[in-house]
Amino acid sequence: MSDQKHTPEPWKLGFKDVFVSDRLGNQVAGCSTGSIIGKEAKANAARIVAAVNYCKGTPNEELEAGSLEQLKAEGDHFQSEYTKFRQGLYEVNIIPLQNEIAKLKAERDELIRILKVVETAISHDRSYQNTHRAITTILNEIKP
Repeated sequence: MSDQKHTPEPWKLGFKDVFVSDRLGNQVAGCSTGSIIGKEAKANAARIVAAVNYCKGTPNEELEAGSLEQLKAEGDHFQSEYTKFRQGLYEVNIIPLQNEIAKLKAERDELIRILKVVETAISHDRSYQNTHRAITTILNEIKP
């Protein structure tokens, strides 16, 4: 059994979206702005529902002590460090790899060019028939 003294979550918007209800539809709280129930009252009720449901399972004492603020600050710090880490990975590792890939592609293209020259040069000489077939096979399998 829980030590919880408040109405169990989830809470939801109730009648005319200005009342807050429990999961069974029982009224927990109501919001108004003076004598008129308006957009601000609806927004207040929606905020209460969102806050209560977000804090589900967190004792009031922790909320009052500001532990959620500390948790949020730690989360913000983690997000900041993660973003720096990702940016660092991109700057340090990806750019050199992109340069290496471009260099390898240029070397591959030069080898293909040389193979085509050799293929043309030996294509009519019967003594190089096997070599010609091998080069042709290689060129057909290479996809630049």
